[in-house]
Amino acid sequence: MAWAGVLVIAHVVLSLGLLPGGDFVRFISEGHVSVAGGISLLTGGLAIGLLELGARGAAIWRAGATTASISGLLALSALHTAALGLSSWFDLSTWPGGLPPLTLIASAPAFVVGTILVRSYWRSARRDKLGRT
Repeated sequence: MAWAGVLVIAHVVLSLGLLPGGDFVRFISEGHVSVAGGISLLTGGLAIGLLELGARGAAIWRAGATTASISGLLALSALHTAALGLSSWFDLSTWPGGLPPLTLIASAPAFVVGTILVRSYWRSARRDKLGRT
C-alpha cells in the first residue's frame, strides 16, 4: 500500500498540470469544480486516506479487514475514475476512434475485482455464521 501511495502522489502531481489550462472540461464547469469533479476529488481523497491507513496498519489487520479495505479502495478508485467519464460510456458515438473511453477501461477492472472480493467476503462471513450456530 505504501508503493500505491507513491503512485497516487505521482497521479495527483500530473493531474494538477491539466487543471489550469482548462484541459479537463468535465472537472471544471463555469470556473468552479463540477459535481462530477467534486465526486472525483472526494473519492480520490478518501482513497488516499485508506491507503495511508493501510500503509500504517495493514500488518496487524485480520484477513477480513484487509479484504474489506482493498474492496473499499477498489470501489473508491472505480468511482473516482467513473465520475468524470460515466456520461460518455453509453453513447458509442462519443467514443474516440470507436474505442472505449479510458475511464471505462480504468474503471471496469476495479468494478470486477471489487465485486469478486465483496462476494467472497460475504460468502465467507455467511459460512462462518452458519458454521458457528
